[in-house]
Amino acid sequence: MSVRTRSARLFDKLHAAYGGARSRSLSSTLLLATFGVSLMLIECNRRGWLPARLGHALPLNHFVAVAWSVELLLFIEVIELIFGLADSVAGALGKQLEIFALILLRKSFEELGRFSEPIDLTALLLPGLGPDLRHKAQSVFDISVDALGALGVFGGLVLYHRLQRHRRITSSDAELAQFVEGKKVIAVLLLALLGWLTVREAFGLFFHGGHFNIFSPLFTALIFSDIAIVFLSLRYTTHFQLVFRNFGFALVTVFVRLAITAPPLPRALMAWGVVLYASALSWMYDVSHVAVEHGEPLPARRATEAPVR
Repeated sequence: MSVRTRSARLFDKLHAAYGGARSRSLSSTLLLATFGVSLMLIECNRRGWLPARLGHALPLNHFVAVAWSVELLLFIEVIELIFGLADSVAGALGKQLEIFALILLRKSFEELGRFSEPIDLTALLLPGLGPDLRHKAQSVFDISVDALGALGVFGGLVLYHRLQRHRRITSSDAELAQFVEGKKVIAVLLLALLGWLTVREAFGLFFHGGHFNIFSPLFTALIFSDIAIVFLSLRYTTHFQLVFRNFGFALVTVFVRLAITAPPLPRALMAWGVVLYASALSWMYDVSHVAVEHGEPLPARRATEAPVR
């Protein structure tokens, strides 16, 4: 049995263990438990009931509990994204954009965590803002632009999903099975990377402090996995429109990676831009296939290849 086949079988076992109603129920329970425990710990810290060492490590704002819970939700969504790579490249990109929208919302809640409780912004209406009030005004602005960026991605995803016309790129069932196997191997490697990043970030968080951040390096890895899938697809088709679309999807991942670390306003503008680009790319890809179906073929590198279906 080849390494590729063994990896594909491992992927199937992991997917079967992770998927299903029971897994969704466990995920929901874990999210609720994380949210509840986080709120309880923060409240205990506000009342001074925790040891000093633990109290210094925990926040005093209840909104941080939301950010922590969304962080866990993002982790779960990332696992689903990796499993989705084996099904559809376009579907995986849609899931990636969904995660990006949630990251923007998480950043809004993180900014809310900088306010003291209870939140009171009436002083912002008074003339002559001091440094503290200017900081609060900037935080309100940052929250707003991240929220608008997330809204733009959400609205753009509606258009993106409606434009999807899944077509077969292989000329036989055997080639399709080989292509799917190859994508499963890439997905298994990403799952291994996700596990390593989780252990590394958790170790750094508990022993050195700082932030738990796996999304920036993971999106960097997704760029390389997208390009690997493009090269893998060239074994089964070299039609220009498919190659261009898949490379374009990889470029979307690049911009998402850049946007995650950008300041709020550029991040929001990039969020709107990437979802519009992904939608335009999907529309043009569909138009190119309509042209082929009407006898107007686009250039292909191998004349003997079967048409894309």
